[in-house]
Amino acid sequence: MRGIGSEKVINSTNDSKIFVFFSGYGATGLLGFPQKYLYADNLISNLTYMRQKNMYSEMVFYIDACESGSMFQGLLDPALNIYVMTATNSWESSWGTYCYPDDLKDGRHLGTCLGDLFSVNWMEDTDASDILKKSLLTQFEIVKKATRWSHVMQFGQLEFQDNSQQQSQLIKRNLRDAEIENIQQRISLTNDCSQTSNVTIGNEGMNSSNHNLQYCWSKQVQTDIIQRSSKGSREIKIHYLQSRVQMNNFKFPNQQRELDLEENKRITDDYVFDLFKDQVNQNHKKQTNGIDEAIIIQDEEVLPRNFDCLRAMIDAFEGSIYAKMDDYQMKYVRYFVYACEKTEMTEENKSQKIHELSEQIRDACIRAI
Repeated sequence: MRGIGSEKVINSTNDSKIFVFFSGYGATGLLGFPQKYLYADNLISNLTYMRQKNMYSEMVFYIDACESGSMFQGLLDPALNIYVMTATNSWESSWGTYCYPDDLKDGRHLGTCLGDLFSVNWMEDTDASDILKKSLLTQFEIVKKATRWSHVMQFGQLEFQDNSQQQSQLIKRNLRDAEIENIQQRISLTNDCSQTSNVTIGNEGMNSSNHNLQYCWSKQVQTDIIQRSSKGSREIKIHYLQSRVQMNNFKFPNQQRELDLEENKRITDDYVFDLFKDQVNQNHKKQTNGIDEAIIIQDEEVLPRNFDCLRAMIDAFEGSIYAKMDDYQMKYVRYFVYACEKTEMTEENKSQKIHELSEQIRDACIRAI
């Protein structure tokens, strides 16, 4: 695709078996890219097009992003022959891990989270076992158990979960092509497995050392390191800023100012969406059995289907703040989904209702400044 990203495309055929791994920002019904968003309806329509044009035989997606389950729940037709594993269900945050104070490399704090919990778990499991003998179902069960802070989900075509050799070769090739760091670098983080630090991962080493590495991986995910170093993705930036101030013993006023600015920005973000919620609930009542019901109810699971409305809401918000949403603001995309899905619309009044909702988020932004 000329002028977009690396301009690389998949030259696939009806015999192609494709593995896709995405790790990044997400929100209800979308995945975040540097300049644009990939919405769930566009993703599904493109996958459907690829299937109709015989552009693959089987496809596997691993998605590590907040609310990543919302990209597929109720949308992915098993007939597309695609298997998906996501880090979360449709409404919860994903998690980073090996965060401060366990962000050490050669004895030095890197000031970041070294990985995402879901991604670390499936990559370490892939490296620590004979992946050619492991099915997708087996890996799903292992990763689901190890990823304790979110609900790992699976969608789509589940019948080829047990086709272990062909699908595992896909994953293994992609890992090696991307030069994923060796499992021994992870294992060296735990004293209990330090004796395995000289193990070589390869075709021969994988077989000869499988039991030892599997034991170390299984033990590692049980350790306090994973527990204490995991942070919700929405909180990683604030955790980084707080940790940086602490690491430097409060010596640098500019670091404290940056932390204060981020905390104040989040207070403003919360206020904006509280205002928006109050306006929507006041002006757009939904009736259930003759009783008025609030449109936006926190922690209610509502899946996005009115994507025209969702796009308009995000455009209105970003136009008001003159910037793209950051990861913290993206947690409130679910408010837009509530408003779009629960506001009663017909084909005749749809444009007007979307305009009214867009004006309400603009008004909330103005009032919060």
